[in-house]
Amino acid sequence: MACMPNTNPVADNGSVISYILQRAQGMPSKVYPIGALTKGSAGKELTEMADLKESGAVALSDDGQL
Repeated sequence: MACMPNTNPVADNGSVISYILQRAQGMPSKVYPIGALTKGSAGKELTEMADLKESGAVALSDDGQL
């Protein structure tokens, strides 16, 4: 299951991605978190993409926000 970044808080940093993966442990299906492309999905400032990737994000998207 792909988890889009339009969560509260927005999945725009490594700690949120790590939290999603932690919560998904032991679930019957695999969760693939998608990180936000921009901070807060606001379309103004790019996120730390390397941090998102290292934390487990499989893709980046602002999920229709732009």
